[in-house]
Formats: sequence, C-alpha cells, structure tokens
Amino acid sequence: RLLGKADRIVSLCSEATSELLSAGIPAERLQQISNGVDPALFTVRAGPRTAGKKLITFIGRLDGFKGVEHLLEAFRRVIESGVDASLKLIGNGPAEGNLRSLAASLKIQDKVSFRGREENVLKELSETDVFVLPSLAEGMSNVLLEAMSCGLPVVATGVGGALDMIRHGRNGILVPPGDPEALRDAMVYLLGNESAAISLGKEARKTVEERFTLSGAVDCYRRLYGELNAAP
Repeated sequence: RLLGKADRIVSLCSEATSELLSAGIPAERLQQISNGVDPALFTVRAGPRTAGKKLITFIGRLDGFKGVEHLLEAFRRVIESGVDASLKLIGNGPAEGNLRSLAASLKIQDKVSFRGREENVLKELSETDVFVLPSLAEGMSNVLLEAMSCGLPVVATGVGGALDMIRHGRNGILVPPGDPEALRDAMVYLLGNESAAISLGKEARKTVEERFTLSGAVDCYRRLYGELNAAP
C-alpha cells in the first residue's frame, strides 16, 4: 500500500530495482541511488601489513542473513590448507552463541576472535589483510564500501549491491552465497598473492572514488527532490 502511494521509490542497487520492476512498480516511478562514503575519511595503507599472521575481517550483524557460518567453515579450510591466519568477527547479534559453538566444533576457536561492536571501524580495517562479506542476502553494504575505500582486497558473495560494486577479478572477488569452498579458494588466493591483493585493493579504492562517493549520492538526492518539488 505504501509503495502504491509513493511519487518516487528509491532503490539502492540493480537487484532491488529488478525486484521492484518484477513486483509491478512502473519504471518511471523508480530511481536507483547507491549508497556512498567519503573516501577522504579512509586511509589506504602504504604497504602490506607485515606484523604477525594474516588477518581476515568480517564486520556486520551476526544473524542468519550474513552467512558467517559459511565463513567459519571456509576459514577452517583455510587453516587446513596451511595458511597461518586469524579471523576477526566484528559485530553482535542473535547468532553469536551458535557461531561461537560452531567455531569450537570446528576446532578453530583459538584463531577466531569475536570482538563485538566496535566504533572505530577504520582502525579495524587498517589491521586487515582481506575483508570478507559472506552475506546470503544484502542491500547496499556500507562496510563493503568502507573496506574498498581503505584499498583492501575484498571477497563478497554475489548478492545485492555487491553485484554493482565489484567486478570479479578487477576490484575484488565475487563468490556464490553459501559456498564455503569458493570462499576458501578466494581467501587463500588473496592471502598468498600479494601483488594481486594490492592490485585489487587499488582498483577497489578507485571504484569508490569514481562511483560511490557520499557527495555523489547527495547530488542524486538533491536532483530528485528538485524534480519532485517542481512537479505539478
């Protein structure tokens, strides 16, 4: 009922736009405006992190939609492949207890840290070698944009806004949702190929600067409000 009364409906990504069109929303009432971040707030690390073992980071709510259970399964495979790495999970949510139990049953609890909610995301990202977003469903992930703004190599599932943000093999790696083996392969590849990780990270930062800035999103909304205000 609400959609039927709206003069214009904003979708955040191409997948959402397609869903709305399939639901019968006329194309002329749709406006796609992606989220954006301010790249100036995010520092690109001068070189690869050299201290300690490799660090994989996830940031997000711990619930069934984020696919963290598949990340844990994939991380077990990373360890079994001989990579010396640790996994940092930042965020809280209703699945935390089950995820802690899963980490224990996989015998990786000593390599997985549950950090809870953290306000200083930039610090967490600055300590990261690879950022992973294993969501089963997603809109337009701001934290993925933030990781890309830091020039990090990113691995994300091919759902929601990630399909607009990431060109597989150019500025990140896309994997199917719910596929621990594909997640493992992507993480092992990036952790073991410094030149590829650096190249993907640079292209990720460039993508944000060119297509997903906060100022660009604001301009789109300003134009939209102007059009609506001028309409009879």
